[in-house]
Order: sequence, then C-alpha cells, then structure tokens
Amino acid sequence: MKELIFLILLLLCSTSMFGQIKTKTSKDSYLVYNYNGESFDSNKKIKEGADITLIKEFEQHPTFFIVIYKNKEYCLNKECIDKTVVDRYIKAKEDSLRVIQHRNDSIKLAVHKRKNDSITAVNRLRDSINQIEIAKKKQELDSIKHLKMRQAAIIMQKYSEDQKALIKAGMPIEIEYLYTSDPNSAGGTNLNFRLKNISPKVIKYISVTGYPINAVKDRCYCSIRNYSQITRKGVGPIEEGEVVEYTWENTWYNHTIDKYIPVSINIQYMNGSSINIIGEKLKKIMKAPLLDKVYDEILKEYDIDLKEVIKDMKEASL
Repeated sequence: MKELIFLILLLLCSTSMFGQIKTKTSKDSYLVYNYNGESFDSNKKIKEGADITLIKEFEQHPTFFIVIYKNKEYCLNKECIDKTVVDRYIKAKEDSLRVIQHRNDSIKLAVHKRKNDSITAVNRLRDSINQIEIAKKKQELDSIKHLKMRQAAIIMQKYSEDQKALIKAGMPIEIEYLYTSDPNSAGGTNLNFRLKNISPKVIKYISVTGYPINAVKDRCYCSIRNYSQITRKGVGPIEEGEVVEYTWENTWYNHTIDKYIPVSINIQYMNGSSINIIGEKLKKIMKAPLLDKVYDEILKEYDIDLKEVIKDMKEASL
C-alpha cells in the first residue's frame, strides 16, 4: 500500500492545486525560463494558437503562469493566454479557498459545541457530587486532608460508575476525534483517529468505516480510486486506559472534502470477542463528553491532587 501511494504522489506532484487546463496561446509570444530572481535568462518563440497546458501562477512573478509546451515547463505572460481560461483558473482558485475557509469555520463551530457539551456535563456532575456530599456529610471532618480524601473517593467512585455504564451500554471506547484533514496540493486527504480504551479487555484491532462529504453535504469520491466509503484498520494491542491515535494518509484524493461521516466502528479483542458499533450507539459515542476531561475539571475545582490523595489514603490504611 505504501508503494502504491508513493507512485500516485509521483504522478500527481506536478499538478497544481486547482487542476491543469489545456488551452492555446492567444498571440505570437515568447516562452521564458531559467528565472534568476529578477528576470528570465532564456526564451523560446511560440506562435499564436499553439497547444499549451496551464499549470499554475508563477509565484515569483505574478504576471506569468507556469505552462507545459511539448512536455516541458516554461513561463508565459498571462496576456498571451486566452482571458477566459485565465478567468476560469482564478475562479477555481477562489472557489477552492472558499471551501477551505468553510471547513475551518465548521471545525471552529464543532470545537465550540464540544466545549459547551463538556460544560453541561461538568455542571451535571457538580450537582451530583454536591448531592452526595450533603447525603454523606454527618459530621465535620478534622482536617482539610480528610475532606479532600472523602471528596476524591466520591469522585473516583462516580468516575468508575460512569465508565462501567458506558461499557454496559456498548460503548467501550472514548473518541477524542475522528476527522479528515485539509486536502494537500494533490487533493490527498488524511483520516485522523484518536481514542481511549475504557474496557478491561485488550483491543487487538479497531476498524473504522465511513465516507466523506463536501460543504453542501453531498458524498465525495476519491478521484484516483473512485470509491467513497472505505474501512481503515488500526493495529493494537490497546490496553485498558491507553490512548492511541492513527493517521491514515491520503485515504481519498478530492479537493472538496469537508467532513467525515462514520458508518461503523468494529473492535476485535485479544480474547477473541468483538463488538460492532453502528447507528444511534455510534452517534452517542461520537458526541459523548470525554470522562477524563470532565473529571479533571472537577478535580481542579475541588483543588484535589489525585496522586497526593491516593498516597494519603494508602498511608491512612496502614
């Protein structure tokens, strides 16, 4: 697979971000090359109507475009190229930049929503802990240390209960992110996945299946391999509590990809069992707040250093 991706990249490395456009010269002109930083040292005369392929703008000199003429790259003044072709290239460039901006705006909106979801979860957890405190508080504790030990024990118990509830509900992992990267200059788009195994069972393989959509929610297809939905597999082992991340490079080649839609997550364990997460359960696991982040926020609020409290608990039990 790595060799195949390498060959594809070699074939695409000479293409511009906005695609090659075949056209003709609009007048007799000169193809120039060997740019020395200020001007071109060499030129080649070319007649009106000659076949050329427009590649991209020449960054060092904005009035020129890079073109291919008889399988060689040159620079040509844009005044010598059909204006409709130049306008079409500029429009394609502007459209692509708008797609990238829309994707960035969508990511910011999603991050903001995820933050609000975490705040809501923190508020619910805070109320729950306060109620437990009121119910269990029968007398004043002798010191701040004992108080923190009791608060930490309640928080740790609630954390364990929440984690067990997720596993029982068929959600044995937490997903920090599962998204597509911005397309590179060749349109190659990576799939990025970061998760935590909250189950006591060791994960052997984890596979994600899904497809990308564009900014108007239409399904996107790979322009090289012509598929949309695909499965990517991550190799373990992933122990309980371990966080891992995977990046599957150039999963699709398509400049318009805006978002990834997961269809299923399949988990195979070292003990031979497996689970397939789909439908509403998959939607819940994608939206669920991350327990570690929620409980870290609570520990900070109560000014609890969990390592110190665990150490005090061990000493108190001796």
